[in-house]
Amino acid sequence: MEKNLPKHIALIMDGNRRWAKERNLDIKQGHYAGAENLEKIALYANKIGIKYMTVYAFSTENWKRSEAEVKGLMLLLKAYVEKMLAKTNSNNIKINILGDISKLDISLQKSINRILDKTKEWKEENTIEIMCINDCKIWNRIKQ
Repeated sequence: MEKNLPKHIALIMDGNRRWAKERNLDIKQGHYAGAENLEKIALYANKIGIKYMTVYAFSTENWKRSEAEVKGLMLLLKAYVEKMLAKTNSNNIKINILGDISKLDISLQKSINRILDKTKEWKEENTIEIMCINDCKIWNRIKQ
């Protein structure tokens, strides 16, 4: 593997709506494309040996969007978590969550808790994906 790779990368899921609008697509399609790219990045980061990947996925400001968009984001987040859950045995990625998930839909909370439980045994060769969701305190400190 490349010796000059960072040990930790961070991604902010921003610009998906703008990307969709520039292409005359529905906003949901922009969010979907962003999630697909996130999955590709996570798998590639694991493949090349990056140990930590922090993803700022949903902020407290996102709650101010339309009810339909927030619902779509929650469904997309659940689908992403479920997809990663199905692949955890083969992709060697451990998931951690920073933030308050108590305000999320109960079925999404259950999916998050299942993936946290399934990936809790981190091994040296794994990549850890840290998802910042809803009131991620570390992000709030960085922004100040």
